[in-house]
Amino acid sequence: YSARSAHTFAWGRNIEGQCGVAAGENVIDAPTLVSAATHLDVVAVAAGRSHTAAITRAGAVHTWGCRRTGKLGWAAATDGNGEQVHGHGRVLLPPAPTFAAAAALADDHTLVLDGHSGGVLAFGENKEGQLGIGSSFQTIAQQHRANWNTKREETFWKDLADVRPNAVEEAAMAGTATLTPAAEEEGQHAVPAWVSAGAAATGMEAVDEDDGRSTSGAAFGGTHVVSIAASRYFSAAAASDGRVWTWGGGFNGELGQWGVSWCTSPRTVSDDVTVRVLAAGGGARVLSAGGNFCAALTAEGGLVLWGRLPPGLLAAHGAVSADSGGDVRADKGWDERGGSGGEGSGSG
Repeated sequence: YSARSAHTFAWGRNIEGQCGVAAGENVIDAPTLVSAATHLDVVAVAAGRSHTAAITRAGAVHTWGCRRTGKLGWAAATDGNGEQVHGHGRVLLPPAPTFAAAAALADDHTLVLDGHSGGVLAFGENKEGQLGIGSSFQTIAQQHRANWNTKREETFWKDLADVRPNAVEEAAMAGTATLTPAAEEEGQHAVPAWVSAGAAATGMEAVDEDDGRSTSGAAFGGTHVVSIAASRYFSAAAASDGRVWTWGGGFNGELGQWGVSWCTSPRTVSDDVTVRVLAAGGGARVLSAGGNFCAALTAEGGLVLWGRLPPGLLAAHGAVSADSGGDVRADKGWDERGGSGGEGSGSG
């Protein structure tokens, strides 16, 4: 939470340092000032499972927490002696006029909305194509093989948690710390890349890979993105014309693309019922992503959901039957649909 005074407060799980306060405290049970962010003039924050992002008035992005998979957008800070300093750092965005307007955080990747171009930057894990940089089928398969063969101990993950945000800020302000880009491992991109307009791999189709670093807003049909959302395996964006674009992996209909279980570059939601309901509400304006479903708030204030909905999510409205397995029913004003590759998928 960021007040007008630009103070940022955090609470909750802190094992990976995602609260940015009280190193060594696993849980912060009350709102606590993130002192390292007091001088940043923060206007918005976003929280993921194990990392946090803050947007400043100047359009910069600062992140802290677990830096596994490169989702912080920076690697480490070093002091004057070359020793690593853990903490909180500024994401290395492309040069101006890039201006961060919003951020969306998933388990292992991060999206940043560029308010200048209307494009989207992505960094972190890309093993399901959730960064949207047009990875080929061969690349995705190679990443999965590497991930399967790599065994890491829990102690290694703990070493990657940045739990002292004050240390790097004090060193940076004193001119003794230097932030460096993270080394990229298989299926990870620590340097922010533009979500790409290039050809995408869908299903088993093989296409050429595009590193995504040369384009910005062109990935969304020439429109500007107004809202972004990120789940563990997929990402979504709402464009200024009301359409929704999705990419990544989705086996429960969360991509909203009939017959497509994964896509490595943005594609518009094409399921006929979902498209019809979105259009009837004036198009999508705000997005949110759950584990296996996506939600859109329309221009007229309606709520549209698609994918595999958690049991009981709509039961209070009488829209889900007890034996439907999560399927959305049409008997209370919700549109019934078939899922695109998953049991119990629906749209409403």
